[in-house]
Amino acid sequence: MDVERTMEFILAQQAKLAESQFKADQRAARAEQRMDRADGQIQAIRKLVQTGIKLVIQIAAAQKKTDALVAAHEGRMARLEVKQSQTEADIKRMLAALIRQRSNGRR
Repeated sequence: MDVERTMEFILAQQAKLAESQFKADQRAARAEQRMDRADGQIQAIRKLVQTGIKLVIQIAAAQKKTDALVAAHEGRMARLEVKQSQTEADIKRMLAALIRQRSNGRR
């Protein structure tokens, strides 16, 4: 009788172990599916980051060109301001000369 109970105990333990193993296998399969999804998401994020980095590099290059153009235009504007001031001074002198000439002729 003890052998029979021992055999029943062993069989019950094996059944519990098989059930536990089956549940563990199911959990492992679900975890593997989650990992596969996470890997896909990581790959998508990696591609987004790479694309973003490329865009940042392109924007930085474009900004350098823009900065150079702005600097060139600032230099031109400064030269134009000087020329405009000189032109205004010339016009004022010409007007003053004309006014003097007209007033000299009327006296």
